[in-house]
Amino acid sequence: MALLLTFALTIVFDLVTAIGVGMVITVVLFMKMVSEETEVRGWKYYCDES
Repeated sequence: MALLLTFALTIVFDLVTAIGVGMVITVVLFMKMVSEETEVRGWKYYCDES
């Protein structure tokens, strides 16, 4: 998806703009992929009761 979008933007606009938008799309897709694989559980705090 990001490759095709970058290719299309290269044709419509210039290469610098296309690569900038492509990098932003790639970072967003990477963060989405990592967030789907990561699970955050609640923290347990153990206090010293003595």
